[in-house]
Amino acid sequence: GINWQVSIMPLKFLDSSGNGTLADAIKCIEYIIRRKDEGENIVAASNSWGGDSYSTALYNAITQLSSRGILFVAAAGNAARDDDIIPIYPANYDLPNIISVAGSDQNDYRSSFSSYGKISVDIAAPGSSVYSTILSGQYGNKSGTSMATPFVAGVAGLLSAGTGETDAVLLKMWLLAGITRLPQWTNLISTGGRLNAAESLRIG
Repeated sequence: GINWQVSIMPLKFLDSSGNGTLADAIKCIEYIIRRKDEGENIVAASNSWGGDSYSTALYNAITQLSSRGILFVAAAGNAARDDDIIPIYPANYDLPNIISVAGSDQNDYRSSFSSYGKISVDIAAPGSSVYSTILSGQYGNKSGTSMATPFVAGVAGLLSAGTGETDAVLLKMWLLAGITRLPQWTNLISTGGRLNAAESLRIG
């Protein structure tokens, strides 16, 4: 719904209950790295998952993505807590290619479930009652920072398609500089605003 001419590389390491291992998550990242090294034009990885445990191995894997210019967009989590105080990973890793995404509702306020963080969370995007695919080939409304994260990754792809730019740091800068600043997000996230595709495209 954000980018109409795009290829999606689905990589699954969670089961139907949402459980999976860090080892399998790292295997997915290693696959992305291998495909990038083979010449595939991979702009961003959308990561609607997370946990409380810090992993050096996962940090190092995302660092390898950064070295290849791949943006890593991560969900800030649905615990309605301050990620600056209780971090969630991978969103809280301090790496230049990571964007941590909070969820906003239809009125541009923080979704009640969405975590936040003045330092660690970068941007808000629609996360409440998002019309999307659901099980059994159907469509329905879903909520979560897992819904907000793909909006940001999608705009990153749109920016890259429109400008030819593939560097994660520059794409991140355009995404964060293009936000719609909103008073209700002041002191909740670092930019104080919600994703704005049109303005990011104008800046890029």
